[in-house]
Amino acid sequence: MEIYEVPGSARPAKKFHPGHYMMLNIASSSAQQRSLIAQNVADPNIVGFQICYTWAQLESGKDDYSGIDATIASDLAYVAQSGSSSSSSSSTRARIRRIFRPTYKLCRAPSSRAPTVYYIPNLWDPSVGIQGRYIALLQQIAAKCDTHPNLELVNLAESAVVDAATTLGGTYTAQGWVNALQALAVAASAAFPHTTFEEYINHISGDDTLVGTACANAIAAGCTFGGPDIDPSRNNIPAYDYYAQYAATSHLGSAVQPMDYDLSGAFWYDSDHSKTTEHLFSFAMSARLHVSYIFWLNNYSDANWRNAKATIDGHPWPWY
Repeated sequence: MEIYEVPGSARPAKKFHPGHYMMLNIASSSAQQRSLIAQNVADPNIVGFQICYTWAQLESGKDDYSGIDATIASDLAYVAQSGSSSSSSSSTRARIRRIFRPTYKLCRAPSSRAPTVYYIPNLWDPSVGIQGRYIALLQQIAAKCDTHPNLELVNLAESAVVDAATTLGGTYTAQGWVNALQALAVAASAAFPHTTFEEYINHISGDDTLVGTACANAIAAGCTFGGPDIDPSRNNIPAYDYYAQYAATSHLGSAVQPMDYDLSGAFWYDSDHSKTTEHLFSFAMSARLHVSYIFWLNNYSDANWRNAKATIDGHPWPWY
């Protein structure tokens, strides 16, 4: 999921502040995250901050949503306070991203061959009850936070749940997963009338021919989509084929993660490491993707962040 701020004047139904965001590492502590926010809140080229949460942080037990106050609501208050003390030329918007990994149930069949590293919520089979519980969590977040001026966008983790559908076992089907994404998009659009809901869509495990359907479903539900990686060296990501047709009417957002560029600023996946974060930005704003939001992960690597920041400073919003 994710967070931002809008001006005090009349707002659109969906808050919209495009530009560069600093993504905060999910493995970092709240103190570390707030330190990075404090260091960068006055930077006019960083529109806001993407903050990541686990499901267990937000729902500590069945129907116990006290974690929302302790995490999202607390972070929203901190961001708002930081923004009010920053210079008038800067705007503070944080972004809450990704609810995943419920601790109460491993969502795979006992006969599954999935390694224990996978904690995949079984959202594709409504009969097990996890889809309904996830939607209830989103509704609780919306009830507490949707109208908060610093919450702009809630983001669902990527559609490529694992590399192979066979590792999920049991009741998983690619069509069932697409149906689940649609159910989440419809429910979230209703729950968050003031806040954009974005689904990260890259692959559909088991059948990539359904990626276009997933993208169209998100837009039809009043949501948007994006991706966990902006990377022209992996130009075969199926969802890339659908950005252009929706970018003109929907605000798409994608991320730059540390595996997308190495310490010299070159793409990690590019065989000769000849392309830099400048090439990455050019791809993001090109007619192929034409994104409105870019989320740059700051994983406490000074070299990585220096490269990202140089590109951010060289290309402030508006990009086109």
